[in-house]
Amino acid sequence: DRLKMIDGVLVDTLDAAVIHRLLRGPVGSLVTLTVLRGNEVAHVEVVRERPAAGEGVASRQERIE
Repeated sequence: DRLKMIDGVLVDTLDAAVIHRLLRGPVGSLVTLTVLRGNEVAHVEVVRERPAAGEGVASRQERIE
């Protein structure tokens, strides 16, 4: 799977910090992710939630495409 858009913003050329800011928002708000899987495009609505205790940003940099 490849993340292509966040709320209609193309992420191909954005750095991880900008992508992180686009993903964050008020708890309970919706964010729409556009994901490419092979030749199929999926638009997925996700409800933002507060991370559970012990969860958060990974300690190592993840590759975001």
